Amino acid sequence: METNRTKSLYMRNNILRDYYLTSNRKSYIGEHEQIFKAIIEQDPIKAEEEMSKHINNDLSAFNDLFKNKTLDNVNICNK
Repeated sequence: METNRTKSLYMRNNILRDYYLTSNRKSYIGEHEQIFKAIIEQDPIKAEEEMSKHINNDLSAFNDLFKNKTLDNVNICNK
């Protein structure tokens, strides 16, 4: 678990920093708030649902980001 946490932190702080600052993916803060709220309310089902939504939203956003970066790299190589 610690390895996953470390890798996630590294990705967010280094690789994805610019993406979070420039994208429309601003809802991740609200998602964290919803997860926190469910934990405070001691509602494990809601916490799991909110965390699952958050992970899926991030995975979708990261997939789009990397797909676009790959396409950009291909376009640069073909010029």
